[in-house]
Amino acid sequence: MEYGLVALWLVTYLALLYVSMPIARALVPSLADRGAGIALPLGLALVWTVAYFVGRFSITAGLWLGIAVLAVAAGVLWYRGATVDNRQFAETAAVFSLAFLFMIAIRATTRPPTPGPARSSSIWGCSSRCCAGAPSRPRTRGSRARQSSTTTAGISSPRF
Repeated sequence: MEYGLVALWLVTYLALLYVSMPIARALVPSLADRGAGIALPLGLALVWTVAYFVGRFSITAGLWLGIAVLAVAAGVLWYRGATVDNRQFAETAAVFSLAFLFMIAIRATTRPPTPGPARSSSIWGCSSRCCAGAPSRPRTRGSRARQSSTTTAGISSPRF
């Protein structure tokens, strides 16, 4: 596992949490933590909503525009006097970091799934017997199919 990328994602999530806290506080000031618990999902929803609509033209431009919209919204609130409670940020960041690193630890210790013996023979998961081929003459309504004796790879095809 590439732990440098894991650290980069964790730092990115924590930065997104910090920037989103004033927006969450402005939207739901009546919560006990003043929105710190929903700041990260709110920030992700804001970025990805913009990226979804603009991403129809360019996903890169949509992502950068979503980050810019989040930064402008937080900047406007900081300009109007909104602040981030560092204690609430530290508590929320600690809980998120523990959960994130716990999931990474689980992922690092488990083996990836491997296909079973029946699925390793073909990319479609079919054995050669079930994919032997269609009968030589297609069945039509009301007619009887004739017996077929064609073989594919040494396996006789189904007889109807």
